[in-house]
Amino acid sequence: TPLAFIIERRMQRVHADLASPDNADRSVADVARRWGFVHMGDFAQRYRRRFGCTPTETRRQAG
Repeated sequence: TPLAFIIERRMQRVHADLASPDNADRSVADVARRWGFVHMGDFAQRYRRRFGCTPTETRRQAG
């Protein structure tokens, strides 16, 4: 569906931002909000389902 496509693109952008050292000074919530996710619980659940780890784990791996 178009909505699923949009959400997937936004998730990819969040993932890229969290994996980038350039965004290390921004919180996970700030990055998520930047891409339109306002409910952090829903975002974290979607993220884990999509990438198999939490947003914080992605950030640590990029470290």
